[in-house]
Amino acid sequence: MLHCLPALSALRALFPDARIDWVAESLGAALIEGHPDLDRVIRLPRKEIARDLWRPGVGVTAIERGSEFLTTLREREYDLLLELQGNLRSGLVARAAHARFRIGHHGSETKEHRWLLRGSRPDQPAGRVHRVEKNLHVVRALGFTGPSPTGRLPEFTEEVEHFRPALASLGIAPTILHPFVSAFGRFKEWPEERFAALARALRARGHRVWLTAAPEDDARRDRILAASDGDAEPAPPTRSARELAALIRLSRGVIAADTGPLHLAAFAGVPVVGLFGPKDPQIYGPWSDRAAVRRGDVPCSPCTLRRCDHAICMQSIGVEAVLSAVTEVFPPSESALPTRRE
Repeated sequence: MLHCLPALSALRALFPDARIDWVAESLGAALIEGHPDLDRVIRLPRKEIARDLWRPGVGVTAIERGSEFLTTLREREYDLLLELQGNLRSGLVARAAHARFRIGHHGSETKEHRWLLRGSRPDQPAGRVHRVEKNLHVVRALGFTGPSPTGRLPEFTEEVEHFRPALASLGIAPTILHPFVSAFGRFKEWPEERFAALARALRARGHRVWLTAAPEDDARRDRILAASDGDAEPAPPTRSARELAALIRLSRGVIAADTGPLHLAAFAGVPVVGLFGPKDPQIYGPWSDRAAVRRGDVPCSPCTLRRCDHAICMQSIGVEAVLSAVTEVFPPSESALPTRRE
């Protein structure tokens, strides 16, 4: 979803007076509600529906959730529908919506549901480009000719002010390490002991190091904290994706593997260092001019595997290489906390 934000900026530039709605699953919807280029966010409660279907006695709730979503989706007939996700689920949503005109990715780039999206496509595929450029390719087919936008997030003003007192005593903005990825992509993780060594090295260079983690990763986070000999601290808990985005926005920068918080930080406008192994950063890397990437230097990287038992690509990234990337893109250590935005 984050990689669609520049396409949204381009769409708004192309149609400045249009009403633009966005369908997003609950986690992503929280990040774009209140976006200045959007009129409405329609939540698709996919995970909630799936959860209720398998819980005894609440199947009716799942049906009600689905029915409410479809009712909201079909309240309006749209002049134009853009389908940018390119998978079966988004194709089904596109078919369910009332729209006079539909456009999606080139047929060669939508393998799951070409038969679902009856509409137009760009004359040529986007090719081997960044995911952001692939999404922009669809808007360019509609007539957008400007430079590639950076994309943006809402300000999250309320959430930022919630965390500002907790950070005020630090004196400098914290450096955030996010060592984890979703369970589906564990082989994209950098070894825990490397993150602990990185935390020690950063602290020696004047950084205040915080670790963020989802609740299911708390035990692994605590192992890294212990191995860092006190040079890393747990970040304040966040209750939502919006709060995580706000915490990131107040940080000095983020270091992470190819995972959501890395890309969230890139669009939040803070410096990032991305650690890549299985995925090609030219396609999936952070979309930012304040980003540095360190890749695993092995012949099999990048790859198209969904799992790997050894992940030597990630193990080949050394701590010194990451420290050099930090030097490239992070501000000096005396940088204070970001000021309030007017």
